[in-house]
Amino acid sequence: MGYIYEAMDRAKEQIANNLNNVESRYKKVWKIIDKRWDYQPHRPLHAATYYLNPRLHYESSFSADTEVMTGLYKVMDKFAPKIETMVKIISQLAKFDKTEGTFGVECKELQTFVIHVLGLTCSATGCERNWSVFEHIHSKKRNCLEQQRLNALVFVKYNLNLESRQKIREEKGETYDPICLSDMESDDEWIIEREEPCLYDLELQGQGDKS
Repeated sequence: MGYIYEAMDRAKEQIANNLNNVESRYKKVWKIIDKRWDYQPHRPLHAATYYLNPRLHYESSFSADTEVMTGLYKVMDKFAPKIETMVKIISQLAKFDKTEGTFGVECKELQTFVIHVLGLTCSATGCERNWSVFEHIHSKKRNCLEQQRLNALVFVKYNLNLESRQKIREEKGETYDPICLSDMESDDEWIIEREEPCLYDLELQGQGDKS
């Protein structure tokens, strides 16, 4: 989380360098990035973690501009709602800026706040899709389906996949009944198909037959 803000800035700078710093060229790319960045991932939390990350804070390229400080104070207001605590954190930030004192002893409020904020993580799980199931259901032409209809289509699509898999097994001559529980093995809460014996198991079985 603490590196996203800096990573975006470095990415934009690298794009500008690759385009020979011609503003008329890289500004078009920046505009696309900023539109996406401002609309979805950019949050005050990213600015706050950028400011509070010691790895970035003490670099010569660090810049605490208005956007960064605004994000920091918004997060501070969220995680430290008590005025007394916020005042202490703000006063302790001066020592953090100048690397003075021992943060664990003299800056307890700031330490707690920083650990809480930098301990947060981000994930793209919410943007992921099961493409094998959603294929041809979610597309540019059909992406505004009602939830109930979407669930029905996914159900049908998944069952068609199961039927297709079963037909392939039958064509290969495999005897497999998906309803018969004897063809399944239970391993705690996971249900898995019975695996084919490995070479090591066959060797042990052969040695047992000889004895």
